[in-house]
Amino acid sequence: MPTDPLTAHAATLSADAAAVSGCARRLRALASAADAAFPAWFAEAVSAHLTACTIAAEDLSRAAEELAALEA
Repeated sequence: MPTDPLTAHAATLSADAAAVSGCARRLRALASAADAAFPAWFAEAVSAHLTACTIAAEDLSRAAEELAALEA
């Protein structure tokens, strides 16, 4: 882990973005495996969480990039 606070925080944000992105991948797989046997609310919940994960991953990545740029 980097010792500089900005670099360390950027690395943490980047790792968080990767984790949230992984959640989005798993949700996509779950959504594609879901069929008519699942209730409608389940598909809606998965879709909402997938959207939130996608947005969060993008925001975290952007924040990590901006912090890293401050360090450069």
